[in-house]
Amino acid sequence: MNNIPVSVIVATYNAEKYIRKCIDSILAQTLHNIEIIIIDDGSNDSSGTLIDDFARQDRRIIALHNGRNMGVSYTRQRGIETANGTYTIHIDPDDYVDCDMLECMYNAAISGNADVVICDMVEETSQGETYSSQRPSSLSPKGIIGDLLSRRLHGSCCNKLIARSIYTTGNISFPMGHGSMEDMYVCLAVFNRASRVAYIPRAFYHYYRKNEVSITTLPTQPDILRKDGEFLKLVTDIFNGDTAMQQSAAKGLARHLFLRAFYSKTLTSCEFRKIYGSFARLMLGNPYIGFPQRLIFFAACKGLYRISIPLNNLYIRLWQLKHKISD
Repeated sequence: MNNIPVSVIVATYNAEKYIRKCIDSILAQTLHNIEIIIIDDGSNDSSGTLIDDFARQDRRIIALHNGRNMGVSYTRQRGIETANGTYTIHIDPDDYVDCDMLECMYNAAISGNADVVICDMVEETSQGETYSSQRPSSLSPKGIIGDLLSRRLHGSCCNKLIARSIYTTGNISFPMGHGSMEDMYVCLAVFNRASRVAYIPRAFYHYYRKNEVSITTLPTQPDILRKDGEFLKLVTDIFNGDTAMQQSAAKGLARHLFLRAFYSKTLTSCEFRKIYGSFARLMLGNPYIGFPQRLIFFAACKGLYRISIPLNNLYIRLWQLKHKISD
Protein backbone atom coordinates (compact mmCIF):
# COMPACT_ATOMS: atom_id res chain seq x y z
CA MET A 1 0.00 0.00 0.00
CA ASN A 2 1.24 3.48 -0.88
CA ASN A 3 0.35 6.99 0.28
CA ILE A 4 -1.56 5.84 3.34
CA PRO A 5 -2.14 8.78 5.68
CA VAL A 6 -2.94 6.79 8.82
CA SER A 7 -2.39 3.26 10.10
CA VAL A 8 -4.80 2.28 12.88
CA ILE A 9 -3.52 -0.47 15.19
CA VAL A 10 -5.92 -2.54 17.29
CA ALA A 11 -4.24 -4.98 19.69
CA THR A 12 -6.94 -7.48 20.61
CA TYR A 13 -7.28 -10.05 23.36
CA ASN A 14 -10.60 -11.69 24.32
CA ALA A 15 -12.64 -8.73 23.08
CA GLU A 16 -15.49 -10.52 21.29
CA LYS A 17 -18.11 -8.52 23.21
CA TYR A 18 -16.79 -5.14 22.10
CA ILE A 19 -14.68 -5.42 18.97
CA ARG A 20 -17.49 -5.16 16.42
CA LYS A 21 -18.49 -1.69 17.68
CA CYS A 22 -14.83 -0.65 17.71
CA ILE A 23 -14.08 -1.79 14.15
CA ASP A 24 -17.35 -0.42 12.80
CA SER A 25 -16.40 3.01 14.16
CA ILE A 26 -13.03 2.80 12.39
CA LEU A 27 -14.55 1.63 9.10
CA ALA A 28 -16.96 4.58 9.25
CA GLN A 29 -14.14 7.15 9.25
CA THR A 30 -14.51 10.05 6.84
CA LEU A 31 -10.79 9.65 6.11
CA HIS A 32 -11.28 6.62 3.91
CA ASN A 33 -7.77 5.76 2.69
CA ILE A 34 -6.54 4.23 5.93
CA GLU A 35 -4.89 0.99 6.94
CA ILE A 36 -6.42 -0.98 9.83
CA ILE A 37 -4.12 -3.51 11.46
CA ILE A 38 -5.88 -5.83 13.92
CA ILE A 39 -3.73 -8.27 15.85
CA ASP A 40 -5.26 -11.10 17.86
CA ASP A 41 -2.97 -11.85 20.79
CA GLY A 42 -3.86 -15.51 21.26
CA SER A 43 -7.46 -14.94 22.33
CA ASN A 44 -9.41 -17.91 23.63
CA ASP A 45 -12.76 -16.46 22.57
CA SER A 46 -14.03 -15.72 19.04
CA SER A 47 -11.98 -12.51 18.57
CA GLY A 48 -9.63 -14.15 16.05
CA THR A 49 -12.52 -15.40 13.90
CA LEU A 50 -14.23 -12.01 14.02
CA ILE A 51 -11.20 -10.08 12.79
CA ASP A 52 -10.72 -12.58 9.94
CA ASP A 53 -14.34 -11.96 8.95
CA PHE A 54 -13.72 -8.21 8.98
CA ALA A 55 -10.60 -8.60 6.81
CA ARG A 56 -12.59 -10.54 4.19
CA GLN A 57 -15.18 -7.78 4.06
CA ASP A 58 -12.84 -4.77 3.73
CA ARG A 59 -9.49 -4.70 1.93
CA ARG A 60 -8.18 -1.97 4.25
CA ILE A 61 -8.04 -4.44 7.12
CA ILE A 62 -4.96 -6.56 7.84
CA ALA A 63 -5.73 -9.39 10.28
CA LEU A 64 -2.75 -10.82 12.16
CA HIS A 65 -2.56 -13.56 14.77
CA ASN A 66 0.03 -14.20 17.46
CA GLY A 67 0.59 -17.92 17.86
CA ARG A 68 0.06 -17.54 21.59
CA ASN A 69 -0.60 -14.79 24.09
CA MET A 70 2.47 -12.54 23.86
CA GLY A 71 1.26 -9.50 25.78
CA VAL A 72 0.20 -6.00 24.81
CA SER A 73 3.73 -4.61 24.27
CA TYR A 74 4.66 -7.32 21.77
CA THR A 75 1.31 -7.00 20.01
CA ARG A 76 1.37 -3.22 19.69
CA GLN A 77 4.96 -3.33 18.51
CA ARG A 78 4.03 -5.86 15.83
CA GLY A 79 1.41 -3.39 14.67
CA ILE A 80 3.95 -0.57 14.45
CA GLU A 81 6.35 -2.77 12.47
CA THR A 82 3.56 -3.75 10.06
CA ALA A 83 2.28 -0.21 9.55
CA ASN A 84 2.75 1.70 6.28
CA GLY A 85 0.94 4.92 7.18
CA THR A 86 2.54 8.32 7.56
CA TYR A 87 0.90 8.51 10.99
CA THR A 88 -0.18 5.81 13.42
CA ILE A 89 -2.71 5.55 16.20
CA HIS A 90 -3.66 2.78 18.62
CA ILE A 91 -7.30 2.08 19.42
CA ASP A 92 -8.27 -0.41 22.12
CA PRO A 93 -10.82 -3.04 21.02
CA ASP A 94 -13.33 -2.19 23.75
CA ASP A 95 -13.37 1.51 22.82
CA TYR A 96 -14.77 3.38 19.82
CA VAL A 97 -14.17 6.67 18.01
CA ASP A 98 -16.13 9.41 16.29
CA CYS A 99 -16.38 9.13 12.50
CA ASP A 100 -14.33 12.28 11.77
CA MET A 101 -11.55 11.65 14.29
CA LEU A 102 -8.84 10.55 11.87
CA GLU A 103 -9.64 13.19 9.24
CA CYS A 104 -9.55 16.02 11.78
CA MET A 105 -6.40 14.80 13.48
CA TYR A 106 -4.59 14.09 10.22
CA ASN A 107 -5.50 17.52 8.81
CA ALA A 108 -4.22 19.14 12.01
CA ALA A 109 -0.97 17.18 11.70
CA ILE A 110 -0.45 18.22 8.07
CA SER A 111 -1.42 21.87 8.49
CA GLY A 112 0.75 22.26 11.58
CA ASN A 113 3.57 19.98 10.42
CA ALA A 114 3.08 18.21 13.74
CA ASP A 115 4.77 15.03 14.92
CA VAL A 116 1.94 14.34 17.38
CA VAL A 117 -1.71 15.42 17.57
CA ILE A 118 -3.62 15.06 20.85
CA CYS A 119 -7.40 15.06 21.28
CA ASP A 120 -9.77 14.92 24.24
CA MET A 121 -11.53 11.79 25.47
CA VAL A 122 -14.88 10.71 26.87
CA GLU A 123 -14.72 8.17 29.68
CA GLU A 124 -17.75 5.91 29.67
CA THR A 125 -18.99 3.66 32.47
CA SER A 126 -22.35 2.20 33.41
CA GLN A 127 -22.77 5.36 35.52
CA GLY A 128 -22.60 7.65 32.48
CA GLU A 129 -20.09 9.74 30.55
CA THR A 130 -17.33 12.06 31.76
CA TYR A 131 -15.57 14.52 29.48
CA SER A 132 -11.81 14.28 29.91
CA SER A 133 -9.95 17.34 28.63
CA GLN A 134 -6.44 16.55 27.47
CA ARG A 135 -5.38 20.13 26.83
CA PRO A 136 -1.64 20.37 27.56
CA SER A 137 -0.31 23.14 29.77
CA SER A 138 1.78 24.09 26.72
CA LEU A 139 2.47 22.61 23.31
CA SER A 140 6.18 22.22 23.99
CA PRO A 141 7.15 18.52 24.10
CA LYS A 142 8.99 18.99 27.42
CA GLY A 143 5.93 20.66 28.92
CA ILE A 144 3.77 17.74 27.81
CA ILE A 145 6.23 15.28 29.37
CA GLY A 146 5.73 17.17 32.64
CA ASP A 147 1.95 16.89 32.21
CA LEU A 148 2.26 13.13 31.69
CA LEU A 149 4.47 12.67 34.73
CA SER A 150 2.09 14.66 36.93
CA ARG A 151 -0.89 12.74 35.54
CA ARG A 152 -2.40 15.96 34.26
CA LEU A 153 -2.62 14.19 30.90
CA HIS A 154 -3.59 10.61 30.20
CA GLY A 155 -0.55 8.45 29.43
CA SER A 156 -2.31 6.53 26.66
CA CYS A 157 -1.40 6.20 23.00
CA CYS A 158 -5.07 5.96 22.03
CA ASN A 159 -5.83 9.68 21.80
CA LYS A 160 -2.55 10.56 20.10
CA LEU A 161 -1.85 10.51 16.37
CA ILE A 162 1.91 9.93 16.07
CA ALA A 163 4.16 10.23 13.03
CA ARG A 164 5.53 6.78 12.22
CA SER A 165 8.93 8.37 11.53
CA ILE A 166 9.19 9.22 15.25
CA TYR A 167 9.21 5.50 16.02
CA THR A 168 11.70 4.63 13.29
CA THR A 169 14.19 7.49 13.57
CA GLY A 170 14.01 7.50 17.36
CA ASN A 171 14.32 3.71 17.61
CA ILE A 172 11.26 3.73 19.88
CA SER A 173 9.57 0.44 20.64
CA PHE A 174 7.15 -0.89 23.21
CA PRO A 175 9.00 -2.40 26.19
CA MET A 176 8.97 -6.17 25.79
CA GLY A 177 8.01 -8.10 28.90
CA HIS A 178 6.18 -5.14 30.44
CA GLY A 179 2.41 -5.39 30.17
CA SER A 180 1.54 -2.40 32.32
CA MET A 181 2.16 1.31 31.66
CA GLU A 182 3.82 0.38 28.37
CA ASP A 183 1.88 3.18 26.68
CA MET A 184 3.21 5.73 29.19
CA TYR A 185 6.75 4.61 28.35
CA VAL A 186 6.13 5.08 24.62
CA CYS A 187 4.45 8.47 25.11
CA LEU A 188 7.41 9.77 27.09
CA ALA A 189 9.83 8.49 24.45
CA VAL A 190 7.76 9.97 21.62
CA PHE A 191 7.49 13.44 23.15
CA ASN A 192 11.20 13.35 23.95
CA ARG A 193 11.80 13.05 20.18
CA ALA A 194 8.93 15.22 18.90
CA SER A 195 9.48 18.76 17.60
CA ARG A 196 5.92 19.97 17.06
CA VAL A 197 2.69 19.04 18.80
CA ALA A 198 -0.91 19.99 17.95
CA TYR A 199 -4.01 19.74 20.10
CA ILE A 200 -7.69 19.53 19.15
CA PRO A 201 -10.21 20.32 21.93
CA ARG A 202 -12.68 17.65 20.87
CA ALA A 203 -13.40 14.30 22.50
CA PHE A 204 -13.19 12.01 19.47
CA TYR A 205 -12.13 9.01 21.54
CA HIS A 206 -14.60 7.08 23.72
CA TYR A 207 -12.78 5.23 26.46
CA TYR A 208 -14.86 2.47 28.01
CA ARG A 209 -13.88 1.83 31.61
CA LYS A 210 -15.23 -1.68 31.96
CA ASN A 211 -13.42 -1.98 35.28
CA GLU A 212 -15.02 0.62 37.50
CA VAL A 213 -13.16 -0.07 40.73
CA SER A 214 -10.81 2.62 41.95
CA ILE A 215 -7.04 2.49 42.18
CA THR A 216 -7.41 1.92 45.91
CA THR A 217 -9.12 -1.43 45.36
CA LEU A 218 -7.72 -2.60 42.02
CA PRO A 219 -5.03 -5.25 42.64
CA THR A 220 -1.97 -5.53 40.43
CA GLN A 221 -0.38 -8.93 40.06
CA PRO A 222 2.94 -9.46 41.90
CA ASP A 223 4.75 -10.60 38.74
CA ILE A 224 4.11 -7.14 37.24
CA LEU A 225 5.15 -5.32 40.41
CA ARG A 226 8.42 -7.23 40.61
CA LYS A 227 9.48 -5.61 37.32
CA ASP A 228 8.89 -2.04 38.49
CA GLY A 229 12.54 -1.33 39.33
CA GLU A 230 13.56 -2.48 35.86
CA PHE A 231 10.76 -0.46 34.28
CA LEU A 232 11.82 2.70 36.14
CA LYS A 233 15.33 2.33 34.72
CA LEU A 234 13.95 1.90 31.20
CA VAL A 235 12.03 5.17 31.54
CA THR A 236 14.95 7.19 32.91
CA ASP A 237 17.17 5.81 30.13
CA ILE A 238 14.91 7.59 27.63
CA PHE A 239 16.40 10.89 28.84
CA ASN A 240 20.00 9.74 28.98
CA GLY A 241 22.23 12.81 28.77
CA ASP A 242 19.68 15.16 30.31
CA THR A 243 20.15 14.87 34.07
CA ALA A 244 17.28 17.20 34.98
CA MET A 245 14.80 15.28 32.84
CA GLN A 246 16.08 11.96 34.16
CA GLN A 247 15.48 13.08 37.74
CA SER A 248 12.02 14.41 36.90
CA ALA A 249 11.09 11.21 35.06
CA ALA A 250 12.39 9.05 37.90
CA LYS A 251 10.31 10.90 40.49
CA GLY A 252 7.18 11.06 38.33
CA LEU A 253 7.27 7.39 37.36
CA ALA A 254 8.30 6.29 40.83
CA ARG A 255 5.14 7.94 42.11
CA HIS A 256 2.95 6.14 39.56
CA LEU A 257 4.55 2.75 40.11
CA PHE A 258 4.63 3.12 43.87
CA LEU A 259 0.99 4.14 44.17
CA ARG A 260 -0.13 1.19 42.08
CA ALA A 261 1.83 -1.19 44.30
CA PHE A 262 0.91 0.60 47.52
CA TYR A 263 -2.82 0.26 46.87
CA SER A 264 -2.78 -3.19 45.28
CA LYS A 265 -2.07 -4.96 48.61
CA THR A 266 -0.84 -8.09 46.84
CA LEU A 267 2.64 -8.01 48.39
CA THR A 268 3.84 -8.88 51.88
CA SER A 269 5.73 -6.19 53.79
CA CYS A 270 8.97 -8.05 53.12
CA GLU A 271 8.29 -8.27 49.37
CA PHE A 272 7.25 -4.64 49.25
CA ARG A 273 10.44 -3.47 50.94
CA LYS A 274 12.59 -5.65 48.69
CA ILE A 275 11.07 -4.25 45.51
CA TYR A 276 10.47 -0.64 46.54
CA GLY A 277 13.19 -0.02 49.09
CA SER A 278 15.24 1.68 46.39
CA PHE A 279 12.32 4.07 45.74
CA ALA A 280 12.73 5.68 49.17
CA ARG A 281 15.18 8.34 47.98
CA LEU A 282 12.70 9.33 45.24
CA MET A 283 9.88 9.87 47.73
CA LEU A 284 11.20 12.48 50.17
CA GLY A 285 11.98 15.12 47.56
CA ASN A 286 9.22 14.20 45.14
CA PRO A 287 7.38 17.28 43.78
CA TYR A 288 4.49 15.10 42.56
CA ILE A 289 3.48 14.11 46.11
CA GLY A 290 2.32 16.26 49.03
CA PHE A 291 4.68 16.48 52.01
CA PRO A 292 2.66 14.27 54.43
CA GLN A 293 2.42 11.52 51.82
CA ARG A 294 6.14 11.80 51.11
CA LEU A 295 6.80 10.79 54.71
CA ILE A 296 4.19 8.03 54.66
CA PHE A 297 5.49 6.57 51.40
CA PHE A 298 9.10 6.88 52.58
CA ALA A 299 8.18 4.86 55.66
CA ALA A 300 6.52 2.22 53.46
CA CYS A 301 9.67 1.91 51.36
CA LYS A 302 11.69 1.40 54.52
CA GLY A 303 9.62 -1.54 55.72
CA LEU A 304 6.59 0.04 57.41
CA TYR A 305 4.24 -0.88 54.58
CA ARG A 306 1.38 -2.26 56.69
CA ILE A 307 1.42 0.70 59.08
CA SER A 308 1.60 3.17 56.21
CA ILE A 309 -1.67 2.01 54.62
CA PRO A 310 -3.99 3.14 57.49
CA LEU A 311 -1.89 6.30 57.94
CA ASN A 312 -2.38 7.16 54.29
CA ASN A 313 -6.12 6.41 54.50
CA LEU A 314 -6.37 8.74 57.49
CA TYR A 315 -4.47 11.46 55.63
CA ILE A 316 -6.82 11.17 52.63
CA ARG A 317 -9.93 11.35 54.83
CA LEU A 318 -8.59 14.45 56.59
CA TRP A 319 -7.70 16.05 53.26
CA GLN A 320 -11.19 15.34 51.90
CA LEU A 321 -12.81 16.72 55.05
CA LYS A 322 -10.74 19.90 54.89
CA HIS A 323 -11.72 20.54 51.27
CA LYS A 324 -15.36 19.74 51.94
CA ILE A 325 -15.39 22.34 54.72
CA SER A 326 -13.61 24.84 52.44
CA ASP A 327 -16.28 24.38 49.77
